[in-house]
Amino acid sequence: MTAFKNHDQLLEQEHAEVDINERAAENYFRKYRPQMESLELSPLAKIRSLVPGDYAIVGKQLDQWNQWESFMHESGNSSELGMLPKIANDIITSSYGASVIPLLSSVQPIDEERGTVYFKQVRAEDTKGNMTANDVLTDPRSPRAYAEHYAHEGTPYVDVGDTVALTTNYTGTLTTDLRPNSVRIEIPLTTGTLSGLDDGKGGIAGIGLEGTIDYATGDWDINLREDPAETADILISYGVNYEESGNIPKIQSYIESTGVEAEIFALMSEVGLFKTWSMKKRFGIDAEDDMIADLTNEMVSEIGTQIIRELIKGSSTTQLWYEEPPDAISWASHIVTLKSAISQAERQILDQAGRGVVNQIIAGPNACARLSEVPGFQRSGIVLGGGPEMYGTLDGVNVIRATQINTNKIYCIYKGTTKFDTPVVYAPYMPLYVSKVDNHGIDNPVKRHAVAACWAGIKQVMGQFVTSITVTPGQAP
Repeated sequence: MTAFKNHDQLLEQEHAEVDINERAAENYFRKYRPQMESLELSPLAKIRSLVPGDYAIVGKQLDQWNQWESFMHESGNSSELGMLPKIANDIITSSYGASVIPLLSSVQPIDEERGTVYFKQVRAEDTKGNMTANDVLTDPRSPRAYAEHYAHEGTPYVDVGDTVALTTNYTGTLTTDLRPNSVRIEIPLTTGTLSGLDDGKGGIAGIGLEGTIDYATGDWDINLREDPAETADILISYGVNYEESGNIPKIQSYIESTGVEAEIFALMSEVGLFKTWSMKKRFGIDAEDDMIADLTNEMVSEIGTQIIRELIKGSSTTQLWYEEPPDAISWASHIVTLKSAISQAERQILDQAGRGVVNQIIAGPNACARLSEVPGFQRSGIVLGGGPEMYGTLDGVNVIRATQINTNKIYCIYKGTTKFDTPVVYAPYMPLYVSKVDNHGIDNPVKRHAVAACWAGIKQVMGQFVTSITVTPGQAP
């Protein structure tokens, strides 16, 4: 179910956003300085500049963990946490800074198992130009409506009535506070068009007609010099004196909400006591730390994969790009046409959503190999810890290699800079954590285990921001 907030609630929401993304980010940095400093050295920070929202998102998840830890202490189960309090903050931070999650989704931590995520909508409040009151100007789930003569002081020709045979006098009312020298009248008769304009002093004169206009009230009165002898439209255009009137068209912003439900992700791993000793003795590696790292990487990888699945589910009809160049065309000339396919994908996003550019790309292994041959591609050298990885950039656009998708697919994505412009929302309720390493619940006393868990919602909210290209063997038919 959706709900609309009124303007006051919207302003309150937007002010809260400013507080979270600006002032609260500074507070979180002071509160969790070691974690925030490690975030600034993360792969994410090498891919793009961190913004206040990144610090706020990580800080909110760290707060969520602290609430969980307090709950465990209050319920007398703090012993179950084991070594977790020492590493939980670092795991939460690294899982954000070393994954594709913030690149592909809007991260919106939620305070309840069934939470709410938000979208901004802008509507026209008045009828003017091509807009009618309550028409939607901007909605992240639909193409943008482009207003004409809405903000502009001028109103194009509007039909204010019809001529009648044997009648030469006509009257009516436009709007208040008209701007002098802006009123134009046209009456297209079969014998020729009658036209007139105001003189800035309240008089109207022109071809075949004359009259008066009251700029304050909008009342007009015209006389035709001859019988029109037919029915024809009386068309008038005019401008409003914005400086003198309060009759300025309004837009209003609203926040529309949609629900998201958190689901549990969990993994367990085991390590033997003798293996732990052997790895420490032979390689200087702590097998338990290694197990925790593997659990964290695999959990982050699966969440990233689930986000990609949601993106793919919303993707629009694909276009084809053929690998083999046409006859008499060199490979160097042909590979550049892959950029043209991406440009067409961007146009399709614009057609579907009314805005957006391709600023993220997900591609399968063979598609990535082809993208790497396109002029302007640069490898990143960044490893995100398994699963979807930051493969490189093409003219500044991130290219993420995902081995779990079709090897020949390229998904072109627009993700805006605010949480309202996003194809997918990731909403953590309980952030990723790993349990203490122990042998509780295992019959074999020489084995130890740990559990990684996360409680979060993943929801596609704007499939129109995603379109795809299929790299196809052979020549184009």
